[in-house]
Amino acid sequence: MEEWFCRQILANEVVIIRAYTIKRNIRYRVKRVKLGKAAIEDGVVVEMLELEGLIRNFQKGVVYCRSIRECEALANKVKCGYYHSRLPIESRREMLQQWVDSKADSRWIVAPSGLEIGIDIKSIIAIIHMRQLYRLVDFVQQTDRGGRRNGEIVDSVIITDGLPVYYDEFGSDID
Repeated sequence: MEEWFCRQILANEVVIIRAYTIKRNIRYRVKRVKLGKAAIEDGVVVEMLELEGLIRNFQKGVVYCRSIRECEALANKVKCGYYHSRLPIESRREMLQQWVDSKADSRWIVAPSGLEIGIDIKSIIAIIHMRQLYRLVDFVQQTDRGGRRNGEIVDSVIITDGLPVYYDEFGSDID
């Protein structure tokens, strides 16, 4: 399989690193709410308030949404920052840096999946997924943002109404 993969991506010189994918410091939960967008959003807000009690000092939380529209709506509702690709680059950098440096008004930031790529931000201990994700790899990437320092325990919570995710021709592997 590895040889096939390397050929497919035209990679002649590849170093394959094998590592454990289990993180013992993450508590995974799924919280089911009533049907409907409002119920999911309310469930996220309730979960944020519950997890806020566990956040200390410079620790932080992330809420991942499926769309930019949901991201902005939730951030405005809970009065926290948001981060997504349609923001001007300077606004995006400033919003993220304030949150990273714990200078934002809230310990929370709301983002679609774009926040997951290539960042190493310490002290993320709360991760909420607004609905189940489309792909398992997205779930792993997003949850992996937390618990990167010794002693950090992360709560990773999916808020869902139980409805299946939208399927495209490739399907979803998270259900």
